[in-house]
Amino acid sequence: MSNFRSKLIAVNFKMNFDHLEMTHYVQKLAWLLYYANHDYTKVQVLLLAPFTTLRSIQTLVTADSLPILYGSQDVSSYKSGAYTGEISALQLAKLGVSYSLIGHTERRKYHHEEDEVVLKKATRALEVGIKPIICIGEKSEEPREHPDFEFLFKQLNPVVQKISRIGKDDVIPFLEKVVVAYEPRWSVSNGKTCNSSFLQEALAGIRAHIAEELGEVAANKISLVYGGSVNLNSVTGLVSKEDVDGLLIGKAALDPESFAKILRLVSKVVGK
Repeated sequence: MSNFRSKLIAVNFKMNFDHLEMTHYVQKLAWLLYYANHDYTKVQVLLLAPFTTLRSIQTLVTADSLPILYGSQDVSSYKSGAYTGEISALQLAKLGVSYSLIGHTERRKYHHEEDEVVLKKATRALEVGIKPIICIGEKSEEPREHPDFEFLFKQLNPVVQKISRIGKDDVIPFLEKVVVAYEPRWSVSNGKTCNSSFLQEALAGIRAHIAEELGEVAANKISLVYGGSVNLNSVTGLVSKEDVDGLLIGKAALDPESFAKILRLVSKVVGK
């Protein structure tokens, strides 16, 4: 790894927790990490929460100056206007949101979100200073022997092409604001965690593709994370791989004590 990138460890709450439950979760997690002397500069903690809980998280983080980051699970592809039920990037920014999850495999599967929509949403987020976590991954429901790079690059290329149009001088700072999440559909919400060697092959291939298009320095600035049935038993092996800059965790992190244990394991890997 050419550059040190702090690990980004996120919990995706999906459609779980009301605002009161989220308040209890954040308070307990913050307490657990405080007594564990957690180093947030090396292992960042991100809560990807339902829209209805973001204000509660903002209140706690602001009041107690917590170094916990929080983000949305989606964002509108529109800036504003007559789009009933949509939540704009600017509205999220006003709530202090740092990240937005975009193109999650469940959004692609159940809401038929295509690459063009994903790119528009990522653009809206970046316009207001929110970092997009752009999800890519094979559609197959069955595990593969090797990553389908042709399919992955097809999903990634619209983003790479947009970045390449920004201009050489601005590409590096731009990429520092972008996260790409590899989430093969066969591994999401079903207990089939991606093999660590398979994951390294996938992320190394994605980084190499970015390097080919934008240069090696640029490729080493972007953060690549993995999501898909991560649990306590798999986290150390996954996060130890060279090109894995972080994890998106679902069910295994819905309990704050379990999430705190996962963060301690990641911290041990980072500290070696």
